[in-house]
Amino acid sequence: MNDREFLYKYVNDDLQFVGFQKTRTERIRSEAIKKLIVSIKSSSESLSDFKKSLKKKRKGKLKGDQYELSFDNKKDFNRFVKNLGLLAAILNHRPKSIYELAKLLSMDVCNLIKFIDFFETVGAIKIKSKTVSGREVKLPIVEYEQIEFDLKVA
Repeated sequence: MNDREFLYKYVNDDLQFVGFQKTRTERIRSEAIKKLIVSIKSSSESLSDFKKSLKKKRKGKLKGDQYELSFDNKKDFNRFVKNLGLLAAILNHRPKSIYELAKLLSMDVCNLIKFIDFFETVGAIKIKSKTVSGREVKLPIVEYEQIEFDLKVA
């Protein structure tokens, strides 16, 4: 079993899954935590934030590996949030194939591939292809140790 902790928060007296992160001892051991920040922003806001981050990075004020995933519509954001458990399963179980992940989650492979493709398209996971016993196998990989949500109230 992996040392990952699940992050939860209370929203309107309801406990909701927020993300996952390494335990404190693992964070101390690793030099830089790869962090994914998920938000809902318009394309103009995203571009503005990118310019600010680029300036900070050039000046050396931006530390650690930080990646931002901004959705410009609520439908894709909700799809991402509803399927966070899939990312946690990939991190915790480290499946050797998409088929193995489908068996672990008791999901139909075709449906799982649709979610995997969505997460790969938005950049939340990477798919690594390798050959095992003469067959090509696709290995899903989550490269982030921490996922945060940046939700601004309008």
